Amino acid sequence: MRNYKREPILSMDERVASVAGCRYVDEVVPDAPLTITREWIEQRDIDLVVHGDDFTEEQYERFYGTPIKMGIFRTVAYTPGISTSEIITRCKAFDP
Repeated sequence: MRNYKREPILSMDERVASVAGCRYVDEVVPDAPLTITREWIEQRDIDLVVHGDDFTEEQYERFYGTPIKMGIFRTVAYTPGISTSEIITRCKAFDP
């Protein structure tokens, strides 16, 4: 992820716990490769690959082309105001 986004505030374990807490999530695969292959998906018996809707079509195709072609890719709405950049900005503004 560091190849295209800033360093996360939460650790990988914290991020995994956050996603795993969703009742619709069966399993979280931490440290998945940036671009996933059919073989990688099939080895892990993955039903669904999900990403926020904040990418361009080119980015979706580059990183998620395989799950898109397999029909197992979905997006979830990006929530404005909770990005790492926004949280950092708000914390800096709050600091006395």
